[in-house]
Amino acid sequence: MLWLVVICLSLAGSYFNSILLDAPFHIRQELPFIARWIVWMPLTPVAMFLAQKMNYTESKVGNFLVYHFSIYLLLCTVHVFAASLTAKLINELLRQPANYVVILKKCALTGIFFNFIVYSIILLVINGAAYYRALQNERIKTVTLERSLADSRLQFLKQQLQPHFLFNTHHSIITLIKMGEKGKATAMLEKLSDLMRIALKDAEDQVVPLEKELETLRLYVDIQKVRFEDKMSVEYNIDTGAYHALVPNMILQPLVENAIKYAVERSAGASNISVNASRTDDILTLSVKDTGSNDKPQKEIKKGTGLSNSIERLNKLYGAAATFSLDAYVSGGAGMEARITIPLTYATIKDTHS
Repeated sequence: MLWLVVICLSLAGSYFNSILLDAPFHIRQELPFIARWIVWMPLTPVAMFLAQKMNYTESKVGNFLVYHFSIYLLLCTVHVFAASLTAKLINELLRQPANYVVILKKCALTGIFFNFIVYSIILLVINGAAYYRALQNERIKTVTLERSLADSRLQFLKQQLQPHFLFNTHHSIITLIKMGEKGKATAMLEKLSDLMRIALKDAEDQVVPLEKELETLRLYVDIQKVRFEDKMSVEYNIDTGAYHALVPNMILQPLVENAIKYAVERSAGASNISVNASRTDDILTLSVKDTGSNDKPQKEIKKGTGLSNSIERLNKLYGAAATFSLDAYVSGGAGMEARITIPLTYATIKDTHS
């Protein structure tokens, strides 16, 4: 199809050239000259096949030039003889006497230049396409590698939370046993078993519906209530439409653990922890508040493994679209609020209640 267009353009060029020179245009005389383009029709697939054998990006410059110049000479030789024979045949069909030697010389003189241009274009297209494919493949490999590293890092961070949580719970059980509270220690072990069953079931999931996250969190809270009894109370203030929103797996447990460490454990009296979730436009806000201890609020709480991993997981999953803050929220008091905002996305079921 391309060469048919070239043939038409060649004839059109000869026609307009005759007009400019004020000379007569005889299409019968022009037809033999299109032989050089007719021959390129079957020759093009051969040229493309040979051009693909050595790409510029995969070979040395010297080898590349020697190889393709040799291919050009071969194609040019075949083309000159094939074009001259085709032109001779066209002249005979049109009953126009023509000397074959003269035709061969004309085909050779014009073919050296035109064949170089044609093969150079083919070579440029082949190498340009090969370079583009290589570039795209490299980009895909880079993106795949980055995604793989990010997924591996996320999985490592999430798996770090499990032994961290297990160590703290194990320490609490040992403390209860030392205090002679074997009944409480047994109850804590039973609840720990339920919690680990759920945690291991969803171990591969980076994000889960908030409803499932709260189910896991309640088991963790029940374990801590065995230890602290009436000294700790937890309430949940969850936007009805947020239950099916997707959140990072085990993202709330470190926030509650932090509240227990700096409020419940340090308080002489009862402490309250509230777990909150609300929606605003396309943002989901999660927060954990505590009523604080009897101490003055610390200017800065050291972020341990749980909080540090949670912050890094948020950065890996959402980048700049997520925020984390830990601030005092009771004026003149010791209460702290850990707040997370992430883009609002849903699981398969979306609750439309506002």
